[in-house]
Amino acid sequence: AMGIEPMLLDTQYRMHPAISDFPNRTFYDGRLVDGITAADRPNPAGLLWNDWEVPMAFLPVNGDELLSPDGASKENPAEAGWVAKILENLLQAGDLEEADIGIITPYSGQVRTLSDIFDSNKEREQGGRFAGLEINTVDGYQGQEKEIIIFSAVRSNPDGVVGFLSDQRRLNVAITRAKRGLVVVGDPRTLRFDSTWRSWLDWAEERGLFAWHLVND
Repeated sequence: AMGIEPMLLDTQYRMHPAISDFPNRTFYDGRLVDGITAADRPNPAGLLWNDWEVPMAFLPVNGDELLSPDGASKENPAEAGWVAKILENLLQAGDLEEADIGIITPYSGQVRTLSDIFDSNKEREQGGRFAGLEINTVDGYQGQEKEIIIFSAVRSNPDGVVGFLSDQRRLNVAITRAKRGLVVVGDPRTLRFDSTWRSWLDWAEERGLFAWHLVND
């Protein structure tokens, strides 16, 4: 209103170009420029990527969501189990350390469920097996970045209720925190009820990024 023209900081130096492709098309009208190359962001070892030129994977998991014990949030134990398995494989490969990996989810209930897995025997404390591993909500991850992000969508229900996931800004934050690799775990049947998620899933499916070989192993 005061005549100050907005300016887009149009060059991104965080993400592998394949990771920035969808958010650039969807949220930035194609105006985002990659300031780094694929060679600057080599694929993390420890996961059998569908396409070694695209360090992204979607794990379709049909695990039903649950109401958290406090009655105020959601959790999904099936997805939490897959997140744990993926993280273990990434760490065993030796390419990444715990602090290089971030786990993101929209729901505080899922944060607690995941924390219960990795905090057992105080393993996330200094000197523990998972020391440095960060588990947080999407809102808590704004402004942060990690070598690889594992995102748990949580919602899985026959009514197609996606809740927080319908916020495009949260989706944008969730899929733009990763530098070298992005893994999304979710129920495609439920997520497709939301138009933006449906677009992302279509984009991922067209590029052959549905990791059926992992969930059916």
